[in-house]
Amino acid sequence: MTGKHIRRKKHILRFVIGILVVGLGIFCYFHFCDDQEIDLSQYETMVGTIKNVGDETLLIENNEHQQYLISIAGVIDSNKGLKKGNRIYIYYEGKLDVKNKDIQNVKVRSYKVLD
Repeated sequence: MTGKHIRRKKHILRFVIGILVVGLGIFCYFHFCDDQEIDLSQYETMVGTIKNVGDETLLIENNEHQQYLISIAGVIDSNKGLKKGNRIYIYYEGKLDVKNKDIQNVKVRSYKVLD
């Protein structure tokens, strides 16, 4: 009886390890997949100059001297590369509000700081 139980435990252990490896593979694929694979052509774009940087917001002035307050929450890990005076290219969806009433209307999908 002990030989049968040992073989059964080995079989269950292999099955559990197999499930864990497959699960880890799926998690890694979705977690580390390249963000550049996202088709950004479907989003609106804006080029502007950063006027002020907050913890999760940017004040941007475009070429027509209109200023927009935009939420960047969830798009960046840190705002170290975002400095006042830098030019920025933003991919967004939603409607920009010149009066800065509701920054949640705009969802920033990606950005690129221009040198």
